[in-house]
Amino acid sequence: MSETISSLPSLNSIASSLRSTMARIRRQSTNSLLYKVKQDTRLQKLLQNNHFCQKIISLLSLMKPYQNEEYQSKALDIILASPIYKRLDKEGDSSSKDYTDRLVKQLLKWYKEEFFKWVNKPECPNCGNKDQEKIQNIGAVQPYLKQHFEGQAAVIEQYRCKACGSNIEFPRYNNPSKLLDTREGRCGEWNNCFILLMKSLGLKVRYLWNMEDHVWCEYFSNNLQRWVHLDSCENAFDNPLLYNEGWGKKMSYVFAISDHYVVDVTQKYIGANSKNTLPRDKIDEDDLKKVLAALNLSLLSHISDDKTLLEVSSDIILDHKTMQGNAITPTEVQSHMLPRQSGSVEWKSKRGENGQES
Repeated sequence: MSETISSLPSLNSIASSLRSTMARIRRQSTNSLLYKVKQDTRLQKLLQNNHFCQKIISLLSLMKPYQNEEYQSKALDIILASPIYKRLDKEGDSSSKDYTDRLVKQLLKWYKEEFFKWVNKPECPNCGNKDQEKIQNIGAVQPYLKQHFEGQAAVIEQYRCKACGSNIEFPRYNNPSKLLDTREGRCGEWNNCFILLMKSLGLKVRYLWNMEDHVWCEYFSNNLQRWVHLDSCENAFDNPLLYNEGWGKKMSYVFAISDHYVVDVTQKYIGANSKNTLPRDKIDEDDLKKVLAALNLSLLSHISDDKTLLEVSSDIILDHKTMQGNAITPTEVQSHMLPRQSGSVEWKSKRGENGQES
């Protein structure tokens, strides 16, 4: 009897075997579907020639920089040196189900009010002039200094100080580690750096891209069992209709980009009866679904780790389910939507984000 019992596999080995079996089934299914996708010549032409498809493909790499362990370590050190956890401790029970939600709220508040700085026009480093009326935009140039390339600056904005005549440069850095040092920018830099801080805490985060020139992020709340809207520029938590209804922003496409897949989440960010909608005419809707499916199958096929494959495929299934029902609805529906808080009045007006109907 004892020999029979000792010969039985352990629970760990059973779990490992089941995981391997499930992963093998999903990998076979993925490869089978991907083979069919590659045989679809019309779909392949769309992927290669449609400009909007090319744009979506370019978004797939947005999450890669945040996987850098050195960047994450640097970000975590900054968080641990901040007052975030002390403030969180004052709120009470660290074992409560909403602890991580409250942590993220504290991070948002600290980030907005104490860590990162919004820049409309940079102040003059020579004379200290901060008067925006006395700082003139004179164009932009491509990166040319070592620090520009190391910080992955896309462009170098140039200004002239009318007070002292000095030229001022404002590099638009994309390297999130560099942004931990500079701690300034507009919505792109704000979101870029904030995602790195979130990733350093081991949280599941994804990048949100809106075609009408705004970016933000979401994180998966284990407490709420869904993806939650976050905007570091506005200290906004779980308020997805902020842009469309609060800012009065006209919108068309919104995509969420995770480490291993992309999903269309537009319906979450545009009100059902909204007047602030723009035509979705860049690609046929059925074709868009096929394109996203093809891209996700390709991304899944490159995942070699069984555990990661199972987690990502489960995430995709959950995403599909939540986008079909009420799980995308905020826990507290905002009764009054504020217009955009970040940015100058002129800048917000030009972008149609001042809360006024056009």
